This record gives sequence, structure tokens and C-alpha cells, in this order.
Amino acid sequence: LVEQESLGTRERPDLLAISLSATDTVGHAYGPASLEAEDALLRLDASLGEFLRFLESRVGADRLLVALTSDHGVLPLPEWLAATGDLVCPLEDGRQGLIGFLLRFYAELHFELSPFAWPRPWMVLSSQLTVDRQLAEARGVPVEQVVAVAERWLEAQPSIREAWTRAEIESGEDDFARLYRNSFDPERSGDLAIQVEPTCLLGFRGVGTSHGSPYGYDRNVPLVFFGSGIAAGRVSGPAATVDIAPTLAARIG
Repeated sequence: LVEQESLGTRERPDLLAISLSATDTVGHAYGPASLEAEDALLRLDASLGEFLRFLESRVGADRLLVALTSDHGVLPLPEWLAATGDLVCPLEDGRQGLIGFLLRFYAELHFELSPFAWPRPWMVLSSQLTVDRQLAEARGVPVEQVVAVAERWLEAQPSIREAWTRAEIESGEDDFARLYRNSFDPERSGDLAIQVEPTCLLGFRGVGTSHGSPYGYDRNVPLVFFGSGIAAGRVSGPAATVDIAPTLAARIG
């Protein structure tokens, strides 16, 4: 792309965004503390260094500005956490299988609200839970009642710390409410956001690991800037990935 489109050789800035996605696949499969993850990072480091040397030779080091970050962290394998004494999840193995969990959840909603709606689920699961408005209207059940039943059942499960409603996200004052509010869109977000207990893992497969919680192991990511005019060193204090765009904009004027 750099060669065919002559990136970096004209007067105006060019933006090149690359996703180095193999680290995601390896991290999910083997966990961040694995030899596989270490090997992947070492190989990535070598490949990235080679690519940056190519860019510097083609456009000049004084015309190159690089930002390196990640879209999320990851929970260490629950088995690794158990072996190292760091598993605090109430479940013995740290894993909450989603198939049985969802079947019990949907059965509870049907039992409480309207058994005759089966097999159509009352709530749809994506990254959050959303009430099926058409089903609720057809059965004469208020959306708020569906949310209340779901919240009560979810918060009674040992692997769930809290099920956040829209009202709780919008009006909450603690750090977790603020974090969920950062990702909340009134027109597009669901009716319930699920917060698992620390080091608990919800999943379908029963192997590997994942992310999606508000805890540091899922939120903390590297954030590195380097290039012309940027001195080596660390900057203390809070930073966020949303700072990348204005930082780059300021650097290029």
C-alpha cells in the first residue's frame, strides 16, 4: 500500500492504520501469560521493527509519526489464575458456561412473564441484553417488567456482580457506572449490561479466555507515541485511547 499509493511522499499527511490481529487470536486461545503469547509478541516486535525501518528509509524518520495501542486487554486463563492463587471468582474453576446459563435465564423469563411465548426469547444477547419489544407488546408485558425480572435473576447468580439498567448507568455515581456510561448510547445500547465478578469468565467454549469486563485486566492497554519531535520517556497520569486522535491532530497541526 505504501509503495502503490506513494504514502508519505506528498505535502499533505497520509494516515495508515494497521490491525495486528494475530495477537488477539493467540491471546484468546492460550492466555496472556502463555509461551505462545510471548512468542507471538516477539515475532510481532521483529516484524514491526522491519516495517518501521522500511517506512523510515522510504519517507524519512523526520516525516514519520507512529501511535501504537490495543483495543482491549484480556483475562488470564482461569486455570492459570487458580494455579497462581489469583482466582477470586466464586466459581471453583472460574468459568461460567453460557449455554446452560442462558437456557436457565430464558426459562426463568418465560416462567415469570408468559410461558406461551416459548421458544421466542424475551431478551436478545449481544454485548448487552435487549428486550424484544415486539414480543413484549404482543404479550402485554411492559418492557420495564422484563428488565426487572431479568435483573433480579442475573444478580442472584454467583458469577454476576451486577446487571446494570439504563437508569443505573445514566445516573450512577461510582467508577463502574462512569465506565459503563462511557460506552452507552441511548439509541443503540441494550437494556441491561452484565458485570461479572472479578476473574469470572463467561463463554461458550470452556477453553481459552476472553474480555468484556470493566476491570483493569480488560481495560488497560499500551499507548505509545514515537516519531519526529517526541522525546523518549514516560508520561505519568491517566490517559485513554480517545486521546489518540486529538494528540495526532495537534502534532500535525
